Amino acid sequence: MGAVAKAAALLAVAVVLSLVLGYYIGSGYTMEVRYFTAPMPARLAIKNFTSPVEYPVMLVSGLAYEKVSVNLTEPARFPKPPISEGNITCHLKAGLGYYECTGSGYIYMPVGRKLEVLKDYEVSRYYYSGAPLGPHGTYIILYSYKFSQFILAFAVPIANISIALALLKYTYGRLPKDLFMLTYIMSAVLSAAMIYIGGINGLYIVPEELAPLEEYISKVVLVASCVTTGIYGITYLLYLKLGRRK
Repeated sequence: MGAVAKAAALLAVAVVLSLVLGYYIGSGYTMEVRYFTAPMPARLAIKNFTSPVEYPVMLVSGLAYEKVSVNLTEPARFPKPPISEGNITCHLKAGLGYYECTGSGYIYMPVGRKLEVLKDYEVSRYYYSGAPLGPHGTYIILYSYKFSQFILAFAVPIANISIALALLKYTYGRLPKDLFMLTYIMSAVLSAAMIYIGGINGLYIVPEELAPLEEYISKVVLVASCVTTGIYGITYLLYLKLGRRK
């Protein structure tokens, strides 16, 4: 196989491989499901369950409450005893089917099921409680993009160094210098572009409500694209330097 044919084959491999790597980076998130139970409703944050560095995005879904300050000088009616803090007392009105509460403090008012997406050290707007399972349970889904970072840290450098070295080995000195440089630069540019395109397509896998996660992975895709061109440049310079020493 001639140098031109080898260059064309390596370009094709670079394009396909970069597209696949980009797709895996863009879609490379993992998740872990947790359940939250507590005797009293509480505001939630990622740090309650794990490190925000490892899992920077969290989805909370559960029966939510708002914490309301009250001063009940006159009895207030409730269908059942409310979850409360402070000096609040409630009594069942026999035969009437409701409770009367008086006193001052805080009452947790249920506002139905809510869904919140938190990132880093953010704290949920609502308070959550509930049973471990069932319609009143609070479900926590922790999201990480460690797989995307793994592809960036290991697969991208190995793949690009391999392609760059193969181009240098099989085409440097065998093609006219202008044609070689055009081929080498084209491989670098196409690889970077394909990683970016593959990454953008991979991001379509990320659910729409997880905008913070998409934001983090988008940065990894962009870094991978930039790193690719840098790897080609460094590999070329090192190859020439080592070649002169020989």
